[in-house]
Amino acid sequence: MGTIPYIVGAVAMCWWSNHSDKTNERTWHFILPSILFSVGFVVAAISDSPVISMLGLTLSTVGMLACVPTFYTLPASFLTNQGSAGGLALINSIGNIGGFFGPFLVGLTISLTGKSQNGLYLLSILVLFSPLLIYLLSKSRRQVAGWR
Repeated sequence: MGTIPYIVGAVAMCWWSNHSDKTNERTWHFILPSILFSVGFVVAAISDSPVISMLGLTLSTVGMLACVPTFYTLPASFLTNQGSAGGLALINSIGNIGGFFGPFLVGLTISLTGKSQNGLYLLSILVLFSPLLIYLLSKSRRQVAGWR
């Protein structure tokens, strides 16, 4: 059962990335699955049904896997060659730090509130910072060639 979200997510990731390449659009191809990522957590949190919770986690996994390939095209669209390498290194470093702080904050939230749903709500809110930042960045960088 645990592989279902990842199988569906892998298919969606390939299709979504291909669609992003065909349309040559990156910003909304990152923002929309990021929102789906967040909504999936909320669906899983509010449901008492294991089937609906699995659907929510599947939606969340689809959103996560679909936005990652598009995300990694964005730094190269507005950074220079050396800046692009440094930017990707910084992104990966912050991502690795997030691998520690994410579970820590979720565990802290659950232990403080006593409800596991609150951990999913926290993740849902935190996930929304990325599309917001990408939107603001894309708005300020419209004049750079290739940025859409």
